[in-house]
Amino acid sequence: MNKWMDISRELHEGMNVWPGDAPFHKSGTMSMEKGDSVNVSKISMSVHTGTHADAPYHYSREGSGISEIDINRFSGPALVVGTDEWPVLTINAFQKQLPAGVRHVLFKTAAKPGSYESFPAMDPALIHALGEQGVQLIGTNAPSVDPLESKDLPAHHACLEEDILILEGLNLHIEPGLYELVAFPLKLHGADGSPVRAALRKREGSSRYD
Repeated sequence: MNKWMDISRELHEGMNVWPGDAPFHKSGTMSMEKGDSVNVSKISMSVHTGTHADAPYHYSREGSGISEIDINRFSGPALVVGTDEWPVLTINAFQKQLPAGVRHVLFKTAAKPGSYESFPAMDPALIHALGEQGVQLIGTNAPSVDPLESKDLPAHHACLEEDILILEGLNLHIEPGLYELVAFPLKLHGADGSPVRAALRKREGSSRYD
């Protein structure tokens, strides 16, 4: 069986976060070096730190919180698409028919890993086109599907209209192609998002999709 490949970013002190968002911080509350029987840590962070899932409540007052979403929507056959489009991913980033059964599309863009300074956003027309093909989840290695300075968040709202879930901050160090995806969020009551541990593995008997 093919091995799972981790496509999530490591959480650590000093990592880049969305400008103005809470920094990641981890500290120890118990330490074996200090005589405690175990090591215990606590963390503080935004739920949108590193690789994460957006809940619809993040961009809609009436949207579902992360714990309300069916967990099965965060796993299944996925297509990884490579694109160099900049500064916006348009319909040209993906114009082909999706393979049968694929409802997850991940975009490996030219975004610099872990950078919030400059990255390609998504054209709502691309999201609507994917929704017409039955896509239920999209992902990107960029920190957002909308530009850093955006206030009206057109790509997020296109996802809301199409009932498409969003993964952001992926670490897509793999080749484009067909995979199985798992990217489960934490069951945080009422939360607007959650960190995920995302992973892919090559589908048995499948080859690169061009």
